[in-house]
This record gives sequence, structure tokens and C-alpha cells, in this order.
Amino acid sequence: MVIIVGFGNPLLDIIVQLDDDTILQKYNIREDYEKEETANVIRLLLKDVSHLSPVFAPGGCAQNTLRILQWILNEPNSTVMMGAVGTDEHSAILEKLVQEAGVHTHYCRKENHPTGCSVVLIKGVHRALIAHIGAAQYLNIDDIRCNEKLDVLMKANLVYVEGFFVSQRVAIVEYVEAFCNDKSIPFVFNLSGVYMIENFPTEMWAFAQNADVLFGNSREYKTLIKNTNLSLSVDHFAIQLCQNYQNRKNLPYGKLVVITNGDECVICAHSGGHIEVLHVPKIDKSKFKDSNGAGDAFAAGFLAGLLLKKEPLTSMKWGCWSAQQIIQQSGCTIPKYTAQFITSID
Repeated sequence: MVIIVGFGNPLLDIIVQLDDDTILQKYNIREDYEKEETANVIRLLLKDVSHLSPVFAPGGCAQNTLRILQWILNEPNSTVMMGAVGTDEHSAILEKLVQEAGVHTHYCRKENHPTGCSVVLIKGVHRALIAHIGAAQYLNIDDIRCNEKLDVLMKANLVYVEGFFVSQRVAIVEYVEAFCNDKSIPFVFNLSGVYMIENFPTEMWAFAQNADVLFGNSREYKTLIKNTNLSLSVDHFAIQLCQNYQNRKNLPYGKLVVITNGDECVICAHSGGHIEVLHVPKIDKSKFKDSNGAGDAFAAGFLAGLLLKKEPLTSMKWGCWSAQQIIQQSGCTIPKYTAQFITSID
């Protein structure tokens, strides 16, 4: 059995269908808008939408990837989520939902801080996302150094860290990266967002260089290139990242740098100057429901292929298939059917 440990912000998505613009206007929220808010604003917002029958779902990038990876691998307790939550009702709801998906939760509890959440306001085809990461940002390095967490890390076949986790927790990511290097565990990092690269340019560049597997979309890589003052195309930048990598863990393809670009081609560079290009298979537009979680799903499919010793190109195909299943759901929801079909994709 393989074990994948993820580090990220364990969030509870609270999904609300709006009848009109009243809530949007009251909180000065535009359609298709994303922003972080204070705990107090979130509390007031939740009170105002309580009569609209909110739906709860697990959220957070790493947690989404682990849930989908668990669905693909279909082996109990193959995935472990680490992060911090509060001691409130939302933490109990979140933990129950994540465990029902087969993911083992190794949450640290933070009193006096609310569990992180994203309020998703949907009106017609438009959605706005208002987030507060709450207790998640208070995870500290001593929480990870305890024997219980280290015992889990020791058993990991792979460690996955979302870029959003870097905010206020750089020391934890550095510690986890060093631990992985010491124990020869593949360290996987997702750039996650342009604003993370802009706000933490030095740290994100360091993790991008040191990761054994690096995920990101073309906009994130272009921002990384801009911040490093290099004059390279995205694909040549990916090749250079791989060429500067020392394969101390003896990984079969060395470093893997994966670049997504929506429904356009996916690029994967690996050590030795190799680059793979996959044109994303098209799906019927009428089946498309929600792009939320597509990137998380791609990472899950790719990592599933990697763990099952598939070639990079096959892993890219697995990533695309996984993403296409998720965008046919509402929100980042695990499909009702099994993922067995993926094993027939070469």
C-alpha cells in the first residue's frame, strides 16, 4: 500500500445558491470574484445566508487532491491530510466529510480560531468565493515535529504541499522538504497561485527549484520566470529547472516539471532535457459544469500514475482524465462512479 501525505489549508466549502443580488450588494461582492475576508465578516455573511440552505463540502487544494487521489487508488487510508482546524462545529463537519472520502485526517486543533472556510456564492452561471483560512494559518513547526506526525511522515511514499500553505508557514515547508531529502521521499510542490509567487518570490522560487515534482499553470510559471529575471519561454524554463536538478533520490525520470494551460496542451519536462507535450482531449461542452478543482484533480491523476510507475506521458493522460471527471460535477465533488477506467489509459 502506498501512503501520500498532504500539507495544506483544510477548508470547509460552504456553497450557497443566491436568488438575487441582495447579499452581493450588501458585502460589495462582484460576480466571479475571489477574496479573503476576516473571521467577523465571514460570521456575518454565514448568518445572512443561513436561510438559503447552505451545502457543506470539503475544500482546500491539497485536501481536494488527496480526496481525488484516494478515489483513483481505491485503497483505504492511502492518503493522509495534515493541517490545522479549529475546535468548532465546522471542524467536526469537515473531518467527517474528508474521512468519508477515505482520507485519514491528522489535523491539529487550534482553540480560539475558527476552522478555515470558503463561502461560495452562486448566482446563475456566476460564482464568487469569499475565504478565511482561519485556524489553518496557525499550524506551527512543533505540531509537525511531534512523534505522531513524524511516524506518519516516515511511512510516506510521497509528500505533497500546496503553494497556499507557504503563507506564514515557510519554516514548516522547509522542514518537510529537508525531512523528505533526508529520507529520500519525493517532495511534490504545487505553485497554486500567481499572487503567492508575487508575495513570496524568494521562497516560492526555492521550493520550485528543490521540488522533485513541480505543478503549476502557465500563468504561474510566467510569473516565476518574471520574478527570476530570466528571458525564457515556459517550456525552456521547465527544461532548465530539470537540468539543474541533482537526482539524489534516484527517481526514474529525475525531476518532473508539469505545466497545465486550461484545455490547451499540457507540458511535462523531465531530467535529461526531455519534454512531453499532450493536447488535452476535448469533451462535450454541454457536460461542463464547474472548473473548480480541475487543477487539483489533474495533480491527483498525474500522481496516481507516478505512484503506479507509469511513464510521464501516461501520467499526463491520467491527470487530464481525472480533471475532466471533476469538471462534470458541481464543485470539487467525487463522482458517484469508480475511477477504474483510468487504468485502461496508456
